[in-house]
Amino acid sequence: MMSLLCVATTLYLAVLLGRGLRKTPLEKEPEQEESSDESYSELSKKIDGLIRCKDGIDVISDMIADIIACSPDKLHRTVIVNIPETGREYHFLLNGEDTASEKLLELLDSERDTLNTSLRSGIRKIS
Repeated sequence: MMSLLCVATTLYLAVLLGRGLRKTPLEKEPEQEESSDESYSELSKKIDGLIRCKDGIDVISDMIADIIACSPDKLHRTVIVNIPETGREYHFLLNGEDTASEKLLELLDSERDTLNTSLRSGIRKIS
């Protein structure tokens, strides 16, 4: 009776060990591969969005630096605003101290803050 119990236990362990050896850690089941492909695609889209957001922050920061560098005596900048729906184009001459410069800086600061918040939020979602 004891030898039968030993044989049964050995067979049970052999079956368990055999199942464990068939699935190595490097192998994945087909369902897991599909879901990892989907998660890779989603992650790639999220990263692309974060990069676009960061690039937008950089462009806005450059615009702010250009406006701050203006001075009434030395340097003026012209900002051109195109409105595609109407086909109109507006030119604003900025000297760094006029109302247009102040309003544009407020607008750009607000947009940069919004993009920074969006970037931080997106990074938190990925981590």
